[in-house]
Amino acid sequence: MHSILQWSLNTFFFFYGLAFFMMGIIILAQPKKGSSFKLADILWLLACFGLIQGINEWLSMWVIIEDRSRTADLVKLCCLVTSFIFLFEFGRRLLIESFLENISKRQKEIARYFGWGIYLVGGVIIICGSISEYSDFWREGNTWARYLLGFPGALLTGVGLFSYYLREQSLLKEAKAKNYFLWSASSFIAYGILSGLVVPKGDFFPSNWLNHDSFLSAMHTPVQAVRAVLAIIITVTVTGMIRIFEWETKKKLELKIERITTLNNELETFAYSASHDLKEPLRAIAGFVGLLEKRYKDSLDEKAHEYIKYTIDGTKRMQELISDLLEYSKVGTKRKEFQPTDCSLILSKAILDLKAAIEESCAIVTYDNMPTIMADASQLTSLFQNLVGNAIKYRSKETPRIHISAERRGNEDVFLVQDNGIGIDPKFKDRIFVAFQRLHTRDEYPGTGIGLAICKKIVESHGGRIWVESEPEKGSTFYFTIPLNASSIAAST
Repeated sequence: MHSILQWSLNTFFFFYGLAFFMMGIIILAQPKKGSSFKLADILWLLACFGLIQGINEWLSMWVIIEDRSRTADLVKLCCLVTSFIFLFEFGRRLLIESFLENISKRQKEIARYFGWGIYLVGGVIIICGSISEYSDFWREGNTWARYLLGFPGALLTGVGLFSYYLREQSLLKEAKAKNYFLWSASSFIAYGILSGLVVPKGDFFPSNWLNHDSFLSAMHTPVQAVRAVLAIIITVTVTGMIRIFEWETKKKLELKIERITTLNNELETFAYSASHDLKEPLRAIAGFVGLLEKRYKDSLDEKAHEYIKYTIDGTKRMQELISDLLEYSKVGTKRKEFQPTDCSLILSKAILDLKAAIEESCAIVTYDNMPTIMADASQLTSLFQNLVGNAIKYRSKETPRIHISAERRGNEDVFLVQDNGIGIDPKFKDRIFVAFQRLHTRDEYPGTGIGLAICKKIVESHGGRIWVESEPEKGSTFYFTIPLNASSIAAST
């Protein structure tokens, strides 16, 4: 019977220690930097309590297996006192931060001195244990450590967590951590009673009345078993409790995304308005310069005609740039609700719009059967026009051959636009999708360098991605994807 009880106690001590040790590890591993919750600044104290208390319980298991020794008893006593000091300090600071936040500076100093007094008590217990000749001092030292440090420390922690819950109730409810705080507060109070008041049997009150033996007789269960269960409950609830930091990080990220989205929308609206408003003055400048050239053609010298030509060319380039910028900003500001869109019809319309360029270059454009997808038809038309138009523009000396195909891969449709043009150096595969980034001069290839940026924005507004695979003089293949649930993705952005 005695050996069975020893085996049971070993098991309880093991899980008791494991639960608290894991709690310490979990708290330390949880990122808390930059948190607005004041709890983050003092949680390391609770982590230290868990780690040291876990070691203490494992030492208790080891003592049962290997038999007691004065050294082992002293080490256990040091661990017990140190862990309870950390728990007491955590509870004291938590209570001051949450419940006694508005107390005077003098009262806070008294609370600080009270804490130092508790540390002094712990030190006295350890010192007396190390110099005492009394062979059973570990028992009384253990008892006084629990009475003076363990019980008040757990009680302060429980009350502190409950008062913290009352103070931050709305945020904790939003973070879905309210119940964790309540359960954790209740568990620490229960732990304080069972760990701080139920002590080894002694010759003085109340240890001669409320002790391990009397608890076993009344409950038919070792107190260590109930402590182990409470330790597991505390670990689970504290783990749930510190999820407020994950929620806070997620909330901050959502706010940043919201701010960035708002700013982007404002910038897109501004770009659209500015581009639209600038077109009229430029048109007026071009018109008046053209009129000046026509009316005073015979009166102007060659240098003046050259200046006029530069002015007209510059105005035309600026008009092209503003038109492209207007088109780019429309992608974000003029989004329509996605509808079932037949890509074959969209592609045939895009090719028809490019009829002049196709005939001029003698390009051969072919395509497979295209799927029907959820998309903005006008944006999809612009996407195909830009990709096919680019393939025609950057053609090689051979007859341009462009082929468009599509295939379903998992939960998205993948589109391919292949050509036999001049190709692209792989090191520029990302740069070409940045607005106004050109790989060639205007004399070589006209344009503003915004076409592929528009393509990227259109694809991303549909929840997809776009990329290119190419080598110089070996043609290019542009890929882009459209998710099957593109409409729901667009609605959430």
